[in-house]
Amino acid sequence: MNWNVSICIANYNMADTIYESLRSVVEHAPSDYEIVIVDESDDGSREIIDEMDFENPLRMINAEDLGLSRSRNLAVKEASGDIIISHVDMDDWYDSRYFEPFVELYVSIREARGGEDFLFSCPNFNITGRESYLDNYKLKDLPIGPGERDYRWRAITSEEYVTVTVDANVSGRIKLSDRKTICSRARRGFNHMVGLFLIGYSVRRILDEEVFRDVDPYYSPLFRLAILPIAFVISQFRPGVDSAVPRGGDSLSAEIERRTYKIGELRERYDIEEPMLIDSLLGGD
Repeated sequence: MNWNVSICIANYNMADTIYESLRSVVEHAPSDYEIVIVDESDDGSREIIDEMDFENPLRMINAEDLGLSRSRNLAVKEASGDIIISHVDMDDWYDSRYFEPFVELYVSIREARGGEDFLFSCPNFNITGRESYLDNYKLKDLPIGPGERDYRWRAITSEEYVTVTVDANVSGRIKLSDRKTICSRARRGFNHMVGLFLIGYSVRRILDEEVFRDVDPYYSPLFRLAILPIAFVISQFRPGVDSAVPRGGDSLSAEIERRTYKIGELRERYDIEEPMLIDSLLGGD
């Protein structure tokens, strides 16, 4: 079974995890799977990638100021494969058994649909045709959360969305960024709180010194503590985004759940009887 497949990756400042993550992608991936990486990092990620050995065809694209959505779109645009695996994140570890069995299942479902393409949402990555992605699923330049919701909603409303679940024992992904120590998490949390404090503190100084002309204002400890929740509340107000996803209720999650199948259910739904690689994944049914 030979498929023209590209694994599309967007990387931004993942130097702490990219070696282990990218190695997990390419170590046992089929040698004819193309790896496309769009990198806009300034933390040494590029040097780590340059030092790695790739048996797979590699297309490396250095970019600046694109953001995650446009980087992912560019990776797909520059890919040469007819089938693309997208949303592969460089702070995750991927089971090397994972890609090829799901590509085979995707191809079988597409054939059962008479060649009609669709968005196949596998655990922690997506598979679709390159042209379908560029025509129908290209990401909008939205924040990460709204961007993902918009991406899935457009696929769902066009009746082209299928997602699959497998047993947790073969989930194929460990979130490397979650391996950080408690100290590092506490440090990030502390820095976030300090940043919020400084926002409120700076606003008050500007008011006192530029508006009220008090060059030596006095800030009581109570005022400094009060600034923190005020700054936090202010930080929660975000501008709206251009997305058709319903703002209220759980319409998106309900539709995703309705279109989520076990492997056995997918085989039955699309009348797939021949043996497949995915059958070897424990807990698949």
